[in-house]
Amino acid sequence: MDCILIGYGYWGHIIERYIRQSEKFRLLGICDHHKEDGVDLQAVIDSIACAFVCVSTRNHVPVVEELLAHGVHVFCEKPLCRSFADTERLMSLAEEKNCVLFTDYIYMVSPSLQCMKEYLHRFGKVLYMDMVIRQFGRFYKGEHVYETVGVHMLSVLAYLFEQSIDIIKVDSVAVDGEGYAQAGFLYFEVAGVRGRIECNLLAERKERTVRVLCEQGLLVFDMLGEHTIQVMAYEGGKDTENPPEYRMVLQERFDEGNNLVQMIDLFARTIEEGGEDNRKITLITQRALEEIGRGRDRDEM
Repeated sequence: MDCILIGYGYWGHIIERYIRQSEKFRLLGICDHHKEDGVDLQAVIDSIACAFVCVSTRNHVPVVEELLAHGVHVFCEKPLCRSFADTERLMSLAEEKNCVLFTDYIYMVSPSLQCMKEYLHRFGKVLYMDMVIRQFGRFYKGEHVYETVGVHMLSVLAYLFEQSIDIIKVDSVAVDGEGYAQAGFLYFEVAGVRGRIECNLLAERKERTVRVLCEQGLLVFDMLGEHTIQVMAYEGGKDTENPPEYRMVLQERFDEGNNLVQMIDLFARTIEEGGEDNRKITLITQRALEEIGRGRDRDEM
């Protein structure tokens, strides 16, 4: 499928390589006003099948809307929009034009999280979740930490539970000079399960972890750890004299380095065969982001 890449910043440089490696897509050019040999969108928009959008989040809506209006399938960097109303409007336009509108929620193809989902309800009721996403990301300008990296963990919740996420509290602990949160905590409830997400753009060390505490076990995802997924069962613990002991059920290191390849392939399959999984995750995640925005507004009043 003939395609173009729109936006050639940090993420645009990364995704270009994967597009060129894909057997499903043929990259005709890159649309970016900073690129001397960049292509003009208006000159090619009627001759392409799809586009990869990597501009800043605030520019997603006009770019995606124009592409969909011309019948172009869209792969958009996350988050899709800053408002749920815009998300619904773009989804409706995509449906009207018979186009795929696909958001790059890359954790939905993580083999470790796919494994976690298989075990999620095997150890009784899920009691609590603790999620952490840290990295050094001061190059993000004009965006909150919840939009840039926290959104990944929201998409993990959407993937695991496939239900709406209620944001109970937003606690921003570090804010830059322009008022954008750089570190903070999100307290949530999904499918009756409460938990916390730590989001941090000021960390010295990158971290991606999800811990799921169940009545009879513990599930741990650690994308950068020695084992990317661990599943432990509780045994014993009938009384205070017999505390529970862990029994390791699964300890595995999956390859998390090819997720973007898998995501681009999934985009191609969705164009060719259809599918609603990415759309559902996008809608759930975008609604949660809007709740976070309202939570920040309440805290600032």
